[in-house]
Amino acid sequence: MISKSEDPHAAESGAMPPKRRCKIKRLAHPGALMHTVEGACQLSGLSRATIFERLKDNTIESRLINGRRLLVEASLRRFLGIAE
Repeated sequence: MISKSEDPHAAESGAMPPKRRCKIKRLAHPGALMHTVEGACQLSGLSRATIFERLKDNTIESRLINGRRLLVEASLRRFLGIAE
C-alpha cells in the first residue's frame, strides 16, 4: 500500500483545491430573446474576448438589466449570418 507521503495524487496539508474551469452555471436557452455573455459564447462558439470586442464596436447589441449584460438575440444572429 502507498502511504500519503508517497502518493503523488494526495493533497498536501493546507493545499487549496483545484479551481473549477467552467463558469457557466446553467445551459443557454436557444429560444431566448436575450443571452448572457457566457450563454452567447456557449451557443455561438465565440470566445468572451470576441464577444466583448463586438460589443465595444457596436456590432452586437446588448442591454444592461439589473447589472447583467444581456446580448440581443437578433443582433447576435445578424453578426453570425444566421437567418431569423
